[in-house]
Amino acid sequence: QTFIIALMNMFTHNTKNTCLYATPDAERRGILLIKILGTECPKCKSMASIVQDVVSINNMDATIEKVENIMGIMTFNVLTTPALVIDDVITIKGRVPSKDEVLALLT
Repeated sequence: QTFIIALMNMFTHNTKNTCLYATPDAERRGILLIKILGTECPKCKSMASIVQDVVSINNMDATIEKVENIMGIMTFNVLTTPALVIDDVITIKGRVPSKDEVLALLT
């Protein structure tokens, strides 16, 4: 039991969730809530960039949050990253989508 607690502390200590683009009170106003699950691997960075581009190019009203800590990712039962979560629904996991695919998911 002590080992499990130590392991959990190891994964949650000094980890962060980064809000890449935030609109206040997003959930109350019906704004898309987008989460990108993944560590700082190249694929995760690529997905974050693609999602940001699609949201900004299409002037979408959305909040984008990058979830980098392992415990936060595990709450979605995702074992392969990157993963894209839109309004708490996992839409893509384990690969980097195209801009067209992200646009189709967001509209």
